[in-house]
Amino acid sequence: MSKARTTANIASGGFPHALIAGAAQTAGFTAAVNTKYVVNFTANGTITLPASASVSDMIEFYLGGLYVYTLDPNGLKINASTATFPMDGNQTVTITYTGATNGWV
Repeated sequence: MSKARTTANIASGGFPHALIAGAAQTAGFTAAVNTKYVVNFTANGTITLPASASVSDMIEFYLGGLYVYTLDPNGLKINASTATFPMDGNQTVTITYTGATNGWV
């Protein structure tokens, strides 16, 4: 099923779907597709990505604090690798699923 671009989603960044706000996260969690999160752990921790995704699915994270947040690909790939992916805090990161070859980028 293709996702049509509409005036509403073009205005929100041109993607086929808008991101919904997820609950603020203070400890390790499993993310949902097409969701944005405020993440503020109290120590280094892991964010597990969804076990399945469709091309163009997105997830956005605002990573607070000075901790290392590790993305667990949960059976998919991140930048063409099945390894976990560490990210520093104090930044906003948006990832998009591009398919089985590269996974989340």
